[in-house]
Amino acid sequence: MSKVLVLVGETCKDRPCEELSLYYLKLCSRFLPVARVCYGAGSGAREPWMARERTGIEKRLQTCGRAVLLDESGATYSTLELLKKFEGWIAAGRGPLAFVLGGPYGLHRDLFVPGRERLSLSKLTLPHELALVVLLEQLYRVLAIRSGKRYHY
Repeated sequence: MSKVLVLVGETCKDRPCEELSLYYLKLCSRFLPVARVCYGAGSGAREPWMARERTGIEKRLQTCGRAVLLDESGATYSTLELLKKFEGWIAAGRGPLAFVLGGPYGLHRDLFVPGRERLSLSKLTLPHELALVVLLEQLYRVLAIRSGKRYHY
C-alpha cells in the first residue's frame, strides 16, 4: 500500500491552521495513510536556519520513493491535473511519496536536484502554515476523486 508523508519544519503555531491540518489529515487517512512528519525547524539567521532544515529534510527523504518540493517556481495544476500527477508519483515510487514544505525562508537551494518535482499551490505568496492546509485539502480532494467520490458537493 502506498503512503504519503508531508514533511514540515514543525507543527503549526497558528491554532486554526493546526486544527484544519489535523482535520484534513484525518480525512485523507480514510483513503490512504497520510502522515505529517516534522523535520525540525531551524533557528537564528537565514542561512544557518535553512542549512539545519535541509539536513533534517534530507534525513527523512532517505526512505521516500519520490519527493515533491513545494516552491513558488513549481508547476501549478488544477485538482484533476494534480490527480494525474499524483497517480504517476505513486506508481513510480519505491517508497512513500513525500511532499516537502519549507519554513519561513523556503527550501534550501541544495534540495532542488534532478528527479525532485516542484509544485506550486498558487501564484500568491502563502504563509507556510496556510500552505500546509491548502496542500492537505487538495490531497483530500485528489484521494476522494481517486476513490470515486464526487468532486463538488
